[in-house]
Amino acid sequence: LLFYLVSNKKKISFKKIAIFGAPLLVLVGFVVVNTDLISRLTNFSLTSGTIATRLLLWKIGIQAFFDKWLFGWGPENFTYAFSKFYNPRLLKFSFYETWADKPHNQLIEIATTTGIFGLITFLGIILFSLYALWRLFIKDRTQLFPYLLIGGAIISYFIHIFFAFDTLELRMILFMVLGYIIFLTSRAFNVKGLSFSLIRGFILIVLITAVVSLNIIGIKTIYASYCADEARNSIIDNKYMDIKASFNKLKDIETPYKNGNWEVLADRLLESNAVGRMPKSVMVEILPTIITGLEEAAKEQEENFSYHYRLGQMYHLAGDYIDKKYFDKSVEALEQAKKISPKRQVSDLLLAQIYYSKRDTEKGIKLLEDLIKETPNVAEPYWYLGILYDAGGEYDKSYAYMTTAAEKGYSPKSINEEFLYVTVLGRFNDYYKMAPVYESIIEKDKTNPRWWANIAVVYLELEKYEKARDATRQAMFLDPKFGDEGEGFLRKIDEKEKGEK
Repeated sequence: LLFYLVSNKKKISFKKIAIFGAPLLVLVGFVVVNTDLISRLTNFSLTSGTIATRLLLWKIGIQAFFDKWLFGWGPENFTYAFSKFYNPRLLKFSFYETWADKPHNQLIEIATTTGIFGLITFLGIILFSLYALWRLFIKDRTQLFPYLLIGGAIISYFIHIFFAFDTLELRMILFMVLGYIIFLTSRAFNVKGLSFSLIRGFILIVLITAVVSLNIIGIKTIYASYCADEARNSIIDNKYMDIKASFNKLKDIETPYKNGNWEVLADRLLESNAVGRMPKSVMVEILPTIITGLEEAAKEQEENFSYHYRLGQMYHLAGDYIDKKYFDKSVEALEQAKKISPKRQVSDLLLAQIYYSKRDTEKGIKLLEDLIKETPNVAEPYWYLGILYDAGGEYDKSYAYMTTAAEKGYSPKSINEEFLYVTVLGRFNDYYKMAPVYESIIEKDKTNPRWWANIAVVYLELEKYEKARDATRQAMFLDPKFGDEGEGFLRKIDEKEKGEK
């Protein structure tokens, strides 16, 4: 619309401008009023989570660039640089921040992955396109506004990628703009057209390349992605026979990107296991398939932290579901991950869990205590240390470390973790902290009468009598076996309430 307004030499009536402009103003106003855009622009802080983590990622990228400044780490290989120069402060912001395959700055990514040659080439393309527009303007000054718009689009793109990573959509727009500039400059500088035979030969080469690429990479990759997606959906929908079928198809497909599919499926399996949704019989069948896939991935890319770490996670699950000998393999995989990225705390946290599973709590406690000394403001080590002390019967320490973890921002990641937490809190009658945890459990599992009965007791201790009655009745509704006991508890609520009055 703006391009049309500035490039059209005819006068445009106010009525036409209003027809197009009014809806646009309404849309802009709606976005401003109904989003936190203004708040984000006016409350800028270098210490806020998003900005602080991006600055840390930029620092990692710059360190990696100077480590391999000539040719870089290779396209799409920022994850390797991230592992080597990982900053332990990232875990303070969230578990999610300990993983990154982009530095959220395309210039830093280009410098890191392709070195000084790649960076100079990219900057040269941007600068030459602006220079070409300037030459066009010198030849025809009447086209000032169209050239300003095109140049503005390139500069806007450049500013945007300084604070974000590039996307396919943005690249397509950039290539179209650059293609248009080439078209304009070829006409402006009177470049001779290509012969028809040359164009035909070029098109033939492109078609042959496309067909071969589709056959070797494209079709198989799409089919592998389809199978991986089917497996993910089957896990979510609890379609256990479909899970097995999709996994069996996936393991037989050879593509350059198959390792990434095993990563994604491992993550999905962990999520499903965290909420207790995956039957043991299914885990026993599909875990070996994922483990085999990740073992091959770890052998192919020995310096990839992610493959070794996820392999450790899958071995840990296999130790729980199949055979305890997998715990030792899990330790080996995680030790290898630590060699790749020594400062990355997630390896130590998982190792502590494995030592807990192996009943080797002393090693786990030592590991976590050292981690707390290194990063005292990170919540996760306190939580897992509380679990180990609870397993050893040191309940005072368990309570102290778990509540400290919660104060530092830790949130239990599964119903099992939440139930362990309320058990620890219950030993010290800390009902104020127990109530929100039980409410969170019920939000995830509303049909379990046990949770309703337990929270009814907590509400009674907190003197929230109506909530206690509602929870008791819900437990009785879900399980009639609570009938007599529930009626007795309702009378107890009435008696306590009357006694206070």
